[in-house]
Amino acid sequence: MSYARGRFGIEYVPRTHIRSKSLVAAIFSRLFNFVSYVFRSKGVVRDNAVAVKWFRKAAEQGHARAQFNLGWMYDNGRGVSKDESEAVKWYYKAAEQGHAHAQLRSRVAGERTILRDLPVRDGRLREVRLASPHAGTRLIVRVGSVEVPLRWCPAGTFTMGSPSTEEGRCDDEVQHRVTLTKGFWMGETEVTQGLWKKVMGSNPSHFKGDDLPVETVSWDDCQAFIKKVNAALGCGARLPTEAEWEYACRAGAMGAYGGTGRLDEMGWFGDNSGGTTHPVGQKKPNSWGLCDMHGNVWEWCADWEGDYPTGSVSDPTGPASGVYRVLRGGGWYGSARNCRSAHRDGFYHGVRYYLNGFRLSCSAGPRGPGAEP
Repeated sequence: MSYARGRFGIEYVPRTHIRSKSLVAAIFSRLFNFVSYVFRSKGVVRDNAVAVKWFRKAAEQGHARAQFNLGWMYDNGRGVSKDESEAVKWYYKAAEQGHAHAQLRSRVAGERTILRDLPVRDGRLREVRLASPHAGTRLIVRVGSVEVPLRWCPAGTFTMGSPSTEEGRCDDEVQHRVTLTKGFWMGETEVTQGLWKKVMGSNPSHFKGDDLPVETVSWDDCQAFIKKVNAALGCGARLPTEAEWEYACRAGAMGAYGGTGRLDEMGWFGDNSGGTTHPVGQKKPNSWGLCDMHGNVWEWCADWEGDYPTGSVSDPTGPASGVYRVLRGGGWYGSARNCRSAHRDGFYHGVRYYLNGFRLSCSAGPRGPGAEP
């Protein structure tokens, strides 16, 4: 007797093939196939509670796909009360067996799609494509016990720079059209001291606190940090280009500041910071869910500082060489004009200063297919 592969990738076991398997393995393969029929209403009345019961029996015996499906049932509240911790527990169990869909989406109240990145056998995170992220889709990457939230910035075209009428404008903010042909993940907040310590084992910051942005880091220090993150996670981490940074900061807004357009609501700067940095994520996010794009600490970008092109460009990466690396966003010490979306600055790449930090970007990011069982 032959069996077809199911819609969810379930391998139905031919009768002739059972002889080559152990009796236990054969029983649980058949059991899982039966539960799949229950779950998908094939020949029986759909009963999610019964499906959960039998998924659990197979999952407890180590059946990876049953573990995955049980996690999904908890994740989505099908046949059981919604419970993210139980979902993650079973996703981990499946992931530890190398299950291809162990990096799965999890919908949590008040958030958009969240991906939980789970370990696989070789110790690295798989790079599996999220089906169709939209602007602001949220991705959580785990670095040990530290969660790093990212937001999706889709491909698009925008006007970079500022109009001549913008208050506080500088001459190097010449407006020009920029097209970014590929979407990217951007850190929801600046890199925290907690994350830096987890990766680097030390904390160079002047102001101390795990939830505060790391500062007193040079551009070169950021590259060393990123190298370690990529060695551990294989996630394509990097600094954003200057164009990506401004595109993400604006998130579709054309004014001097993103989000609400009111700097006091969006960021920490000289007038409201009290002379110190503040825990990340306390101010209002912009329309793509990015926090602290204005103020708190200046943020390193990948580019050398240089003049803008006069015409339209695609995927710009700045000059081939230079003296300073680009800094954006303004900081806790300084005026409102420095925090504008279009404001540009630069600093020696090897020098540490307690105004300067950064946020991560990922070309592709640790990704998950978001496939359901």
